[in-house]
Amino acid sequence: MRSGWVKDHTVYLEEENGWLFSGDLYLGDHIKYFRSDERLIDQITSLKKILKFDFDALFCAHNPRLENGRARLKNKLQFLEDLYGNIHLLIQKGFSAREVIKKLDPKNDRLIKWITMGNVSFANMVRSAVNIARAE
Repeated sequence: MRSGWVKDHTVYLEEENGWLFSGDLYLGDHIKYFRSDERLIDQITSLKKILKFDFDALFCAHNPRLENGRARLKNKLQFLEDLYGNIHLLIQKGFSAREVIKKLDPKNDRLIKWITMGNVSFANMVRSAVNIARAE
């Protein structure tokens, strides 16, 4: 069994059976929010690292997949890379972080943002991507 550590959770790979225990690395193919301390680059790096291994079953706390788990993680990686690409283009065009949030915000996070006092929101995802784009 292999294990890996990603800031807020541990991932275990049971190689003999092709089982990945992913903690919170997988909540779904398309995620809607980040906590304020999450970093997009960490998610992308973790997904790329995990996808180097051979597994099919994906055991996670929220949305387990007994088949095609690897494909689900690929979908999530593609979603995050596409989101980052869209945000990066807007930053290159001169949009501020606030303007990018307004342009891309689906406004579906109002309740979760209110309940968590802003700790969880779509804006956190955008800010994380903006920080990467500005650092490049």
